[in-house]
Amino acid sequence: MKKTIAVLSILFYTSTFAQDKKDTINSMSIWLNGGIIFATDSSLSYKIDLDFKESKFVYTLSFHDHTQLVFFDYAERRLYYSFLFGYINSSDYNKSSISVGFSDAKVVYGDIIGQTGSSFWPTYIYHYRPVNYFGMALKVQTIFYYKFIGIGLSVEANINKRRSFIGAGINISIGKIS
Repeated sequence: MKKTIAVLSILFYTSTFAQDKKDTINSMSIWLNGGIIFATDSSLSYKIDLDFKESKFVYTLSFHDHTQLVFFDYAERRLYYSFLFGYINSSDYNKSSISVGFSDAKVVYGDIIGQTGSSFWPTYIYHYRPVNYFGMALKVQTIFYYKFIGIGLSVEANINKRRSFIGAGINISIGKIS
């Protein structure tokens, strides 16, 4: 837990003491993030975020496609749609933000109903059932950028009553980031 808090603190406060003089009340930035997230529930996901920054606030529309793997076999797929609002801190080549919001998940669960192949490397047979649920989303990210392209690190979580997760990943950003 202490390591997690330390990592989140470092990501968020990377640019605390280097304020951008060009970052005025009337400045508006928009950029697109795409990346890969590795989560604690053995899932791998890709994400696409559209971020809008105005003054010291950031608004994010987010889409995640999670696939949980069981022995490299497809077990379930979760699609998360989120809207987040947060605080952003800027410097000349870095933006760090923390955001919280709401998400809607569309999940297709895979229940194992049998298997084929050897016991050493089985292939599972699934029965899939769809489930929808509502949750809370959290994102902490930092982007290092130059002109219109950036690379970033993010820690993301989704808290809900069925399949909560926390994950970390990398992303590439394109747009008016400054």
